[in-house]
Amino acid sequence: MTRRGHQPSDGEFIFGLELVMDIDGCAPDVISDPGALRRYIAGLVEHIKMKPFGETWLHHFGHASAVAAGFTAFQAIETSSIIVHVSEGLDRVHINVFSCMPFDTGLAMDYSETFFGGSDTTFSILAR
Repeated sequence: MTRRGHQPSDGEFIFGLELVMDIDGCAPDVISDPGALRRYIAGLVEHIKMKPFGETWLHHFGHASAVAAGFTAFQAIETSSIIVHVSEGLDRVHINVFSCMPFDTGLAMDYSETFFGGSDTTFSILAR
């Protein structure tokens, strides 16, 4: 088996991009509100010009740990998916946006940081 990093060589085919964000210092009233999380997903889909496929899956679990407890949301989009994991105990959201159609990663980050009221974001962009 061969293993290699995700960064493509010049001229190598790229199937899509995955934006991975961890946003700290989020507003507790927003990240604990299922309605707000559904609005976030709908707004992000619109901002990055994607088309949702089906309904947003949203559940609150992880109750055995104060760090893990929170909502997880999944939205299929016609070109892949958006996943949001919330840590209510850390006031943090973890977001993955993957699409085989190009999208504006900066716009996705700006929208997410503003929506959640975060104070610090770390991110990676993977070419896949």
